[in-house]
Amino acid sequence: MARQFVGVDRRPLVGDARLSKLDLDRAAVGVGRHPVDLARGLLGPRRLTSAILNEMQSAVQALADTLVLGALLEELHTRFGPYELLEHWKQGEFHHDVVVRVARADGSTPGPVLVIATNCNGGVKEVLSFEAVPDRRALWHWRCPQVAEFFGSLPRILDRAVTHHWFDPCELLAPDARSELREEFRERQEGGGWQMASTTCATSAPRKS
Repeated sequence: MARQFVGVDRRPLVGDARLSKLDLDRAAVGVGRHPVDLARGLLGPRRLTSAILNEMQSAVQALADTLVLGALLEELHTRFGPYELLEHWKQGEFHHDVVVRVARADGSTPGPVLVIATNCNGGVKEVLSFEAVPDRRALWHWRCPQVAEFFGSLPRILDRAVTHHWFDPCELLAPDARSELREEFRERQEGGGWQMASTTCATSAPRKS
């Protein structure tokens, strides 16, 4: 039986009329294939139009393909000029979301707000494009809807790109998620993942007079 791929709206992908870059990204990540290869399999090489290829090779994908946060920000400045750093959110020890707004909204990106997800070493995992800044809890609710502490509605994702650094972020929220902190010095963060315990304090011997 042929495998059925679903799009962002959870409906089956049928034909190129409903095929979008976001649909392909989601399906490709699920099966460990590049979106272009998956599109060729779904549509056949003759129906893989240049328009679809151009959409895949978007500015958002080009930014993600720099693979490192520093290089991405340099490329962002080169392409779009000055940008504004809006937020830096950390979830657990190993996930960061950097939110920026490009100053020159000339249509080169689908939306002026980018959420850049990285690992703890600055490796770019995912880039999302929005019209407005998303709520942090809503962003994680979209990623991990099974986590009750995350909630809210996410603005429409205008574009999305992932890299080989990407993996299911919900793995970082599990009770047995890996940690570089000793058990007595860590606590669970809201939604999951570990952070330095807020009550941790060093005890010192009384000073001699």
